[in-house]
Amino acid sequence: MSRIQQIFQDHAPAYLERFGRRMPSAHRKALKAIIQCRSGGCGRHVFVCPDCAEKHVAKSTCGNRHCPVCQHGKAVEWVYRRQL
Repeated sequence: MSRIQQIFQDHAPAYLERFGRRMPSAHRKALKAIIQCRSGGCGRHVFVCPDCAEKHVAKSTCGNRHCPVCQHGKAVEWVYRRQL
């Protein structure tokens, strides 16, 4: 679990209780997605090793554009392209 996921998981219930009605639905959706990212809440997929045929289960990412776990690689690539 990433640090931001831990913070969201720890504090989201109280935050939503206080501000949830005033939050845009897109913000609530992003909050939920980030909490569930790579936790199994977004699903799982199975990979099979082509050499030994052993199965490996991977927890899916949320894919939310605001998620630092999912978008870190894209952000690094974007910065790199801008520096060329």
